[in-house]
Amino acid sequence: MIILGIEGPSHAGKSTFVELIRDKLNEIGYSVISFPCYMDSINQVERARIPVDTSISIKDEMNALALFIQVEKSRRNYIKNNRNLDVVILDRTFITLLAHNYAMTKLTKIDFYKPTLNLLTRHFHELVLPDFFVYINTAQKIMNKRYPINDTSVFCNPVYNTYFKQGYFVLKKTGRFIKESFEFRVETEKLINKALADILTQIRG
Repeated sequence: MIILGIEGPSHAGKSTFVELIRDKLNEIGYSVISFPCYMDSINQVERARIPVDTSISIKDEMNALALFIQVEKSRRNYIKNNRNLDVVILDRTFITLLAHNYAMTKLTKIDFYKPTLNLLTRHFHELVLPDFFVYINTAQKIMNKRYPINDTSVFCNPVYNTYFKQGYFVLKKTGRFIKESFEFRVETEKLINKALADILTQIRG
């Protein structure tokens, strides 16, 4: 079994790309499952408790992380009970939580990152660690066109996106959680096909 984690900022095209990878692998005979992102894995009541701007407290953020750790546990249990799968694709991983709070720390000057790292380290045995990661690096001007009208959440803030990416690559550089990582642009059919071909090469070994 190979576990693939898809990362990147909101509206970069991750979920669409997950579907493309899953469908392509199914087409050539692989047994595949894909998991939706964290926000699509919780109910509406829980979603309402997730902070989406910079006026939050560390307590609020830790409460949100507790929900996402439950999502991780659910993913891990499913994978454990379905070892016959060839490929597992994760739309976002716990790395998102670290990169997010790296960005929030930069934006607010409040240290969200360290408590997040400590919490995830304590729960590491409950997390799903991908064999390799793909970072979808979409140009900001393209993401600007995809943002919902009147969406004022931090996820549509270009400065936040810059820090989010920075946080991801800081983690990659440490080598602590991210062992292998690839970066792709997927704005055109040509770029998508190249990314799919490169990922298939990695999966086939």
